[in-house]
Amino acid sequence: MVEIWSKITELLNASNQCNLCFEFIGAGRVDYFNNFKLRTDKECCVYIGLLKFGGRSKFQDKGQGSIKINDDLTFEVVVGIPSELDIQFYNEDPDIDVNESKYIKYIKPLIECLGDSFELDCNEFPDMEVIEWNWDLLMNYQDFVIDGIKIKGTFKRYVN
Repeated sequence: MVEIWSKITELLNASNQCNLCFEFIGAGRVDYFNNFKLRTDKECCVYIGLLKFGGRSKFQDKGQGSIKINDDLTFEVVVGIPSELDIQFYNEDPDIDVNESKYIKYIKPLIECLGDSFELDCNEFPDMEVIEWNWDLLMNYQDFVIDGIKIKGTFKRYVN
C-alpha cells in the first residue's frame, strides 16, 4: 500500500491534478504521521498521509483445492494542508471574507479533487480497481493543524 499511494501521489503531481501539488507521507500509523517534517520547499502542497492499511484475500474452490482470485486492500489516508487554528470554517465572522475560510481555501478544493470520486490509472495499475471510497471532513488535525479530508477505501487487486 505504501508503494501504491506513493505512485498515486507521483501521478497526481505529473498530471497537475486540480492545480495542486501533493507530497506523500508513508506514516503507517496515526502517531507517526504527527511526527512528519514539513517540506519547506513545498509549503503550498497537499500532504497525503497513509495512516492505516490492511487486506483480505478471496479464494475460489476449483474442485482440487482453492485458488486466490483477488485481494482487497483497505486503507485510510489523510489528505490535507497545514493550516491555523484561528481561521474560521466558513462565515462565522461577517467581517472576514469567506474566500479566506478553511472551507474555501483548503477543504472544498480537496473534496472537488479527491473526495467525490477517484479512478486508478489503468496504465499504472492494470490489475486494480477502486471498489470503495468514503471521505469525511478533517479539521485542525494533529500538531500541524491539517485541514482537508480523511479517506477510507478499498482497492481490489486481481491475481489471475
